[in-house]
Amino acid sequence: MDKKIKNAIMLVLVVFVIVAIQQGILYSVDKSIGTGNAQVIVTDANGDEEWTMGLVPHLQTMPLADANAAGLKVWATPGDYSGDAVMGVTAAIAAVMWIVWMGVFLGFPSNIKLKKEKIIGLIGISFVILILNLVILRAVADATTSLSVVKNTASHLSLALNNTGILFGILLVRIRVGGRDPNQPFMPGMGGPNPCGVADKNFYKKFNGLLIMLVATAVIEIICQFANIGVPEVAVDASVWLIWGIIFIAHFGTYPSDWKLGKRPKGIALMVILTVLTIVGFYLMQVATNESIGSGVGETRLFNAFGSYNAGLSLMLSCWFVFWTIALGSAGYCDPGECKPKPAETKQ
Repeated sequence: MDKKIKNAIMLVLVVFVIVAIQQGILYSVDKSIGTGNAQVIVTDANGDEEWTMGLVPHLQTMPLADANAAGLKVWATPGDYSGDAVMGVTAAIAAVMWIVWMGVFLGFPSNIKLKKEKIIGLIGISFVILILNLVILRAVADATTSLSVVKNTASHLSLALNNTGILFGILLVRIRVGGRDPNQPFMPGMGGPNPCGVADKNFYKKFNGLLIMLVATAVIEIICQFANIGVPEVAVDASVWLIWGIIFIAHFGTYPSDWKLGKRPKGIALMVILTVLTIVGFYLMQVATNESIGSGVGETRLFNAFGSYNAGLSLMLSCWFVFWTIALGSAGYCDPGECKPKPAETKQ
């Protein structure tokens, strides 16, 4: 087996373990709150909310009905931390974040060198992510009048943490804090030594390709909405499809002529197959847990909330497409291969 493929398999397995631990911890916090209960922000004798350093709230668990009757501000309710109702989606976002940090930033497993820049970047950005989310949560807490603070911030705490983690992880890679080899770009279709992909070297073709991707993702989202497999928040649903579209052309190229090069056809096929298998895996987990952990597909809670049992399928597809595209890129399946030399022109 090719060394790149072995490393990619190890990377994916490690990422899955980390995601399972992370989501498991958040899920246990959700369960500790208890059905019908809520975490509320404690108030002092004067009715002022108690915060440590103005950012960390003092929390107390009590029945939600009692909290509403007392006029206390609800911080979180069961499910607000892990997003257990759509665990397949929240786990996918977490998986994307960890594959960016582990595989791209740290270079695990083949090129993991803890240079000073990486250590400082890792510690510094982790601190920034924590403080940024606390600041946002505090701002939302001051403005929240209904639902919970966490739900009003990002639907689920795991989404807030992982989305900012993805953003800063990619930012560090782009400014080369991760120290990647410039001759081996993270996204081959966006630059680097790729003589085969003509569209990769032509600005106008790349720009036209992005416009085509915008239209394509809009069409996909319209189809998902009419098929009742997308959440009502169209902007959220469509934005993930757009992110996948950009990630896709960045790995496999802009046009179908690029997708046929080297290992890319196999990579695209594997992306689809692995995404389907992942969704099936989460659905089986949903059935095994009697919907305690949801997959976003065939779920009663989604029907009660959105009128469709499959309202999370669109997000499941787009999120796991993003993850598997990045994973297959690290395995070398976006490699365009060697170029065929053009025939020499003969003078008449």
